[in-house]
Amino acid sequence: MARLLLRRNGVLRHLASVKVTHDGSIKLNLVREGISENGYKWTVDGDGSSPVSSRDTPESKTKSITIHTSGRINYHFGGGSIRYVPCLLDLAHVVTIIHYSIPSVDLLDDVEQSREEDWICEFSAEIDHRMVFSFSVLPAVLPAVPGELGRFGVEGLYALTWCAELDVSGVTTGNLPEAVFTTFRPSASLPTQTIREEYVYLRFRRAMYANDITKAVADSPNSDAITAEQIEAMIQAGPGVYPPNNEGIWTVITSVPMRIAPRLIVSFEDERFRAETVDLRPGDTRLATVRVRFKVFDEQTKRYVKQRVAIRNLVLDSEL
Repeated sequence: MARLLLRRNGVLRHLASVKVTHDGSIKLNLVREGISENGYKWTVDGDGSSPVSSRDTPESKTKSITIHTSGRINYHFGGGSIRYVPCLLDLAHVVTIIHYSIPSVDLLDDVEQSREEDWICEFSAEIDHRMVFSFSVLPAVLPAVPGELGRFGVEGLYALTWCAELDVSGVTTGNLPEAVFTTFRPSASLPTQTIREEYVYLRFRRAMYANDITKAVADSPNSDAITAEQIEAMIQAGPGVYPPNNEGIWTVITSVPMRIAPRLIVSFEDERFRAETVDLRPGDTRLATVRVRFKVFDEQTKRYVKQRVAIRNLVLDSEL
């Protein structure tokens, strides 16, 4: 995961980590090592904050959030909760995911050495008070928002942005210890998810494919001879089959969701090869009607083949 680091007085501190998954969803971790034995939770109403209460069970100090491309947001802490926002592919404005209040930058976990994929934000030595960091999703084309420290873009479609807020008045209740780390989840939510997972998965993969086609045409020495209609036709044809990844796993994408999880039939130019379907992971069953993955087994060597091999024909049979 890419890390969001803060540097103050020459010391790197770990604020958060971000990762984009194969379907365009964003995983956000607000990082702190260890387990918290004590804690507080409260809700805010029209008359202010209700009384705080001690945490019932120990909880990881790292707070994990999954921002699904479909707009479903899972907060994996504090008992867990789900919130719905517009599909990330359909965002029209900034949507705040969470506010993270820290008592001091110096209380974050220190980092000995940075990595190439890290985002590093410089902080003045004079800033040693409580700060609030806001994490939001927005269309990638929108300009920087006030206080923006950086953004993590996804295929030029949408992005996760993080901002620093110096005005922290009213972000904690009066009877909370000064050293607490606090998260605030917006209460605004859509009543339901606006688009099913399998549909948004196909939209995201097609958008990625469109980006690949556009780049390939731009890099082609014959780009001037390729018309806009030809480019659109290539995009509409869709990717179909993706070549093997580092683990030798091929991916087949349907053009539309199928009735049931399809049966895969593959014939190769060399008959010593056969396809073996890769079992779905528990979290991927929702994609069973739009995606099939397989590995190629060599009957002669009795080993799996990780490089490309010639395919004569491929069929997805859902028994229509």
